[in-house]
Amino acid sequence: MKKLSLTAGVAAIALAVASIIPAAGAFAQTATTFDGNINSVTLKRTVSGVSNPVTNTFTYTITETSKPTGATSPSVPSSATIVFDGSETITNKSVEETTTIDLSALNYDKAGDYTWTIAETDSTDRTNYPIDSDSNNYTLQISVRYTMNGNTPTTAYTAYVTLKSKANNKVEPNATWGSTAARTYISATASTTGNMADVNECFAYTVNIPVGNGVVAGDSFTISSNSACTQTSATSVKAGTPATVYLKNGESLTVGVNNGANELPVGAKYTITKTNASDDYIEKMDGEDANTVTKTTVAVPTAGDSAAEAAFAANNHTDIENNKEKDPLTGIVTNYWFYLVLLIIGAFGLIVFMRKRQDDEEEQ
Repeated sequence: MKKLSLTAGVAAIALAVASIIPAAGAFAQTATTFDGNINSVTLKRTVSGVSNPVTNTFTYTITETSKPTGATSPSVPSSATIVFDGSETITNKSVEETTTIDLSALNYDKAGDYTWTIAETDSTDRTNYPIDSDSNNYTLQISVRYTMNGNTPTTAYTAYVTLKSKANNKVEPNATWGSTAARTYISATASTTGNMADVNECFAYTVNIPVGNGVVAGDSFTISSNSACTQTSATSVKAGTPATVYLKNGESLTVGVNNGANELPVGAKYTITKTNASDDYIEKMDGEDANTVTKTTVAVPTAGDSAAEAAFAANNHTDIENNKEKDPLTGIVTNYWFYLVLLIIGAFGLIVFMRKRQDDEEEQ
């Protein structure tokens, strides 16, 4: 009796298992995963740390790593791309795009497990949009099994599709990559020097960031300054459109910092120009006689990297000087006039002394 009951139980389990396995036509594919029936896989990409639209293409390489002995490789695509065209909505300084790999038309000639590695391998602008680590690769596995008729295999196949993350070795509903965009900022400090200079005088400066080198038409960058000038300074600069900021002695401006997040692409070009140049002032940029300077941004250095800090100071910061110096005594070198007066007084005293001595000798 126990033996018959055990046999009946095994048969019941076999029938239950057979009833939940989906059927498929001969050499056809019905793709399923752990969470539902699908016939494709989704690749998802996020870019964080951005305040302007993103235009970049990420490339993914799909490499077959195993298949059943003697099986023909299914025609899974060897690559895929995720394209950001600038139309994506920025949410919490992040954008997201996806792409789909269609698996519905695949055919198999052997039962067994077929696997591929999916890796992010390229970015059109690696400097500003670096690729994700290879530790975030995924394994695509298609498990092909004979469709069962009761407990008897038929000549039909069923394919089960799963994605497994290399990072945590867990099955995931889709493959997801992400990285933070590389961003930087620029700054400038104004000084007024010279014995004829007015430290309360305000000077106008324009900041221009042209399109290109990571800057896209429509981009806008935050301008902040500690200006106490009565003239109104711009609070942002749009790509390709100069913006004006007013500064006086000791004041400074910063472009590309918004709520603690940097906005300027690394490698972007920019120009700072003093626009109200005066014949009475000599304008200097970084110690050179000039009223304009054009530079290319570099990345913000990590603390303690002296070479990177020096490069940042040279490329992302500008010292502006307005000098007005005039000699108050025309024709006389001001540094020596006091000594010249002393020399004249001394000569006069010597003449008086010699004359008195001569008079004394004549009286004797």
